[in-house]
Amino acid sequence: MTNPRLPPLLVNKASSVFYVYTYKNVWDRDLKRSKRGESKK
Repeated sequence: MTNPRLPPLLVNKASSVFYVYTYKNVWDRDLKRSKRGESKK
């Protein structure tokens, strides 16, 4: 059995609530580095 491929995850905690986001990095040509692009909660 193979392990499933998961998207990158980001976990934020606000008081007693946890929020889990998936995100996709995009390349910024001006800064010449990647940055976090679209995300879903």
